[in-house]
Amino acid sequence: MKIKTQKSLRSQSMLTNTVIITLTSFTLNFCAVYFRLWLAGMMGEEGIGVYQLIISVYSLMATVATSGLSFTVTRTVSETLARKKAGVKKIMLYCISLGVCMGMLAFSILFFGADFIAAKLIKTPQTASSLKILAFGLPFMSVASCMSGYFIALRKAVFSSAVQITEELSQIIVTIVLFFVLRPAD
Repeated sequence: MKIKTQKSLRSQSMLTNTVIITLTSFTLNFCAVYFRLWLAGMMGEEGIGVYQLIISVYSLMATVATSGLSFTVTRTVSETLARKKAGVKKIMLYCISLGVCMGMLAFSILFFGADFIAAKLIKTPQTASSLKILAFGLPFMSVASCMSGYFIALRKAVFSSAVQITEELSQIIVTIVLFFVLRPAD
């Protein structure tokens, strides 16, 4: 019976984590495509066109809210763990604070600028309320990005994937519920 070396265990762990992250990414992309097809069927051509405009602005603000957070957390936590230093908790508190600040900045831009963005940039003033609603998720997205980076640094891809799946499913469920609750009567 062979005793596995530390190096072979690391390689096996890396392969397992890569497979988990790849499968999660594939599954989430599949769900996103299916969800957009469902939305297109429910909203029609004009509705999906307006949706695409709103999502474009939201995606830009999501980039502001999360840009570089996951990578920064992964790198700083990994370096700290590699040096066998304490301080991961302090790093995470700092990174989550930074994430909340970035999320609040993106929230503020989108929420308080929604009327201007809707009227002048998108040229569809009725989308302002949708942009304001979407703004509330940005700080949470920033924190989720930090948590994802933390779990990747710990080589716990399952937890990172769970964070991503929870975020995506929450978004889909909230959208579906709000779609039926706020839908005008026929």
